[in-house]
Amino acid sequence: MNSHVHNHIIQGTKQWVEFRFKQAVCPSSISLTFQGGFAAKCCQALLKPASKSDLPVEFDAVYPQDLNNPQEFKLFASASEAARIGGTRLRLTLSQQADFYGRVILYSVQVKGTIATGAHST
Repeated sequence: MNSHVHNHIIQGTKQWVEFRFKQAVCPSSISLTFQGGFAAKCCQALLKPASKSDLPVEFDAVYPQDLNNPQEFKLFASASEAARIGGTRLRLTLSQQADFYGRVILYSVQVKGTIATGAHST
């Protein structure tokens, strides 16, 4: 499983980017590329399950640096729920912007992981 987006500009106190997958996935890492001076200093990932009966899985926050270079982060959940259920939507919430006006310029996002094997479908 490999997904990415390019050149996304967002503004405000908290912004988010959401990936929708055709089948349940288990993301293991994300790579983020910001424009220097317009980075988010905190990124929180939330995996929304394919089944409405399962709860979303919140990954530990990652803390990008205010750089132009791609930065890769492993995604860790407090439990192994992500590997067990997988999810069809991954939301990245970006906060603590480096820019005074709250602007974030996200040049590239890449999500790496696997197809979920134990996922339920709705």
